[in-house]
Amino acid sequence: MNPSAEALRATFGGAIGRAVESCGDTIVYVDRAALLDVMAWLRDTPGQQYDYLVDVTAVEYRLRRILMWETYAEGYPLRKDFPLRGRFSRAEQVRQALNANPEAHYSMEELSIAEAYDALPPDMRERLRRGERDKIPYSE
Repeated sequence: MNPSAEALRATFGGAIGRAVESCGDTIVYVDRAALLDVMAWLRDTPGQQYDYLVDVTAVEYRLRRILMWETYAEGYPLRKDFPLRGRFSRAEQVRQALNANPEAHYSMEELSIAEAYDALPPDMRERLRRGERDKIPYSE
């Protein structure tokens, strides 16, 4: 096991979940509340000094698909062994998409977020309608 994983556990305790080796890489699960502190520690601590971030991933445990419809049965489109044109014909893909009822898979909370669109200022709704999502100012 990578010695950094043990050093992280010693420093951050319960904020560090499991650490596993996979294909020569070390994968460390970090509680999201401690993520910035862990990243800064890895960058700034003598003996660690990681200066190249490869991957940051997250998991949505409500297990509702966000990229494909729930009944999508072709496989895993992000895998390298997935054919570029898919496993079904384009017509079959369109038929499946049109028969899907995505609203049936959303929670009331998610639907209420969609309804909030009407509360946006008219100029912002117009920019969204035109597809100018990256140009919409926001404050943090």
